[in-house]
Amino acid sequence: MSPENLKNKVEVNILRQFFNNLPFIAIGGLLLVIVFSIGISEELPSSYLVIWGALAIITSGFFLVFGYFFKKITDINDKLVRTWRIIILANFLLVGLSWGVAISYFNALLPAEYKSHLLLTIVIVMSVYFPVLMNYFKFYSALAFSIMVPGASTVLYSAGSGAIFWGFVLFGYLCLMLMFASWSTRKEYERIQLQFELFEQNQKVKEANDSKSRFLASASHDLRQPLQALGFYIVTLSDFLREPHKKSIFDKTLKAYQALENLLNQLLNVSKLNANLIEIVHSDFSMKELFNKLKNDYEMRAIDRGLSIDFTTQDLYAHSDIVSVERILRNLLENALRYTKEGFILARCFEENDHLVVQVSDTGIGIDQEHVNKIFDEFYQVKNPERDRNKGFGLGLYAVEKLANLLDTSIKVDSTLGKGSTFSIVLPIGKQPSENTTVTIERSVEDDVLVDRTVLLVDDDDVVLDSISQLFFSWGCQVLTASNYQEAVNIVTVEEIIPELLVVDYRLPQHKTGVDLIREIRELSETSIPSIILTGDTGEESLSHINSSGLSFIHKPANPERLKRKVKQFLSD
Repeated sequence: MSPENLKNKVEVNILRQFFNNLPFIAIGGLLLVIVFSIGISEELPSSYLVIWGALAIITSGFFLVFGYFFKKITDINDKLVRTWRIIILANFLLVGLSWGVAISYFNALLPAEYKSHLLLTIVIVMSVYFPVLMNYFKFYSALAFSIMVPGASTVLYSAGSGAIFWGFVLFGYLCLMLMFASWSTRKEYERIQLQFELFEQNQKVKEANDSKSRFLASASHDLRQPLQALGFYIVTLSDFLREPHKKSIFDKTLKAYQALENLLNQLLNVSKLNANLIEIVHSDFSMKELFNKLKNDYEMRAIDRGLSIDFTTQDLYAHSDIVSVERILRNLLENALRYTKEGFILARCFEENDHLVVQVSDTGIGIDQEHVNKIFDEFYQVKNPERDRNKGFGLGLYAVEKLANLLDTSIKVDSTLGKGSTFSIVLPIGKQPSENTTVTIERSVEDDVLVDRTVLLVDDDDVVLDSISQLFFSWGCQVLTASNYQEAVNIVTVEEIIPELLVVDYRLPQHKTGVDLIREIRELSETSIPSIILTGDTGEESLSHINSSGLSFIHKPANPERLKRKVKQFLSD
């Protein structure tokens, strides 16, 4: 934003604030006139007071009219700002003169004992207007001088030499009020200017963050396409490898593939969190059962690294989202394994102050206090300038804090450099589920359910389409393929083949999506064909669109075994 634009925005904002205060200014001015008129009504003809009151109503009415028309203006340039300031300044001069001239005129008509009352009235008027005009120095100056010059000077002159002291008092009071108004106006201008500058900087940060998210989503999608094909080819290839040395090369290839898949999955999880696509379902669950599950997954890994690991809890039950709690604990355990070279890892759960405290402690490298508040930032890592992937990608703790916020809790860190760290979360205490609670277990379906089943595969990437076709052929399916929206529709309308399953890429050519294609084919076939969306997108908008469609979807690179289980599930129903 240029300095000229910034100045214009600040002055417009100041004007808007002024017009927001106009009702108080107009009503306050009228009340002052009414009170003063009542005080001198017995000494002056009522016609004088009526004329003066009418003038006060007119000036107050001008303010309200100005405010009405100002709020109608949507685009205010420098010229309009200057015009409005002159109009307002002129009206304050009129308001001040109505008081100054009236006091000067009434001074000649009122008894001598009222002179002190008139001076006090001048002070009261200036004081009453000050709170609403203290941030508008020019407006307050116009009002103050137009009251003081005709009003105070006349009263003091008629009072003779005895009023010199009060003249100095009034002059000092005027200088003091103007000095405060000048200081307050300057500070208000600086405050609004800083406000706009801060807003502009926040916008730049937001735009940079949005650009980063778009880049990650785009890069993730572009990487997932060839990675998906690679994964399918690797799994298909494993059936043809028998020699040990070839199997060894295959295992290393698979390990490298899984490392890359892990990175992309972490990016995907972060995208889901940022897109608010994580569904939180609160239920009562056993912490002991969850710890046993984690122990089965991590005990051997810890032993292989020469570490001892223990999971300690009594028969405690939490009331929270078990999936999110498990993800938090897995991320914390992964961190503990990654940064602990010797010693132990301890996961424990205990009751404290009517809540459950869940902790993961380690004797790892610890965290310096200057880094503690930064470790939950996205992609932030301590002491990993070489970006060693074995130390993670800086997304685990970011996801932990996001998930903790979704669970209405927070993550607490207690760490000492060189000695280790303890991460804690607090969960509500739950009840033991009744014995009649049913647990749904995914049933096993034999591979022969896939044999000779007609599957339509749609993907605009030839390599991905070929790789997934090979995979489905190896499962015994009858495979139909299409590389775009129209080809897939033609299979149903022209060739009159109704597939038993649709596996469709989300992003198709000509701005079409897999969601659109599935709906079209279902309408044409008048059949609710089981469907799976495959997507490499991690953008918030795409994920929200897929999620709102209600269709089942798997992110690329899709794990072949997971895809196979999903296909079996659909074709066996």
